[in-house]
Order: sequence, then structure tokens, then C-alpha cells
Amino acid sequence: MLSLMMTIPSTPQNAHANNEPVPPEEPRIWYGWQLIAFDALALAITTYAFGNLGYGAPSSIDVVLSAGIIIFALGSPALHLIHKQPWQAAWSLGLRVGTPLLGAMTMDSGGYGAVSAIGPFLGALAGAALAPLVDYALLAFKTDTTSQNGSV
Repeated sequence: MLSLMMTIPSTPQNAHANNEPVPPEEPRIWYGWQLIAFDALALAITTYAFGNLGYGAPSSIDVVLSAGIIIFALGSPALHLIHKQPWQAAWSLGLRVGTPLLGAMTMDSGGYGAVSAIGPFLGALAGAALAPLVDYALLAFKTDTTSQNGSV
């Protein structure tokens, strides 16, 4: 067994099968801070709307709440598109719409009244908290296409 291990040639990690060097990976750039800025804006608007539910005209609070939800759902996918990342935009939209809906459906007890609305609300809130974290950690990257001398 020892002689077999000694006869297997070792290959460096940066070599192909035909001994050509592997080109270095292009560096990845994280633009998640831009997504965080949009989500902070959406959170501020939505929190303002929920805080003023009983104080303002219902239609104006509905507009503010809708604006916060729209910024949450569409802001990050739009930023992914600005960075020319269409697949990340699609995944981001799916996450930001799908996880709150899935959370609400998972926590739905099937009952009636205000007590039964708490479960779906908390499920949607958990999904809405999870979606941006996945977006920041996995989707908010692009490869740096600039060369060493700074030209594109």
C-alpha cells in the first residue's frame, strides 16, 4: 500500500491535467450594502405606517404601508438588475415575495378571528426577516470585470 501511494504523482492545485496553470479566479465584489440601504428605507417606512395605523386617514396610511412593502419587494431585485445580475434579481424577487408568503401559510392555524391572524403575521414577519439575509449573503455578489490596469 505504501509503495502505491509513493508512485502516484502529486499535482499542484493550480495545474490542469496537461500542466497548464489555472487562471486565477476573478475577484467578486459585494454590493450588499446597497441592498441594506433599500431595506432600511423599507423598514423605516413600514414601521412608520404600522405606528400610525390608528392616527391618520386610513387611505394615507395604506399608501405609506404599500410603499414600504413595494420597496422591500422590488428594491433589491432592481439593484441586482442595475448591476447586470438578472438571475440574482429573479432569485431575490422570489425570496422577498415567497418566504413571507410561505411563512404565513406555515403558521396559519386555520382558525377565525384576531387570534388566528397572529400566527400568519409572525410567519410572514419571519419570512420577511430571512429573505434579505439570504439575499445579502448569497446573491449580492458580482465578478470584477476590470483588468489590472483599470480598463474595462
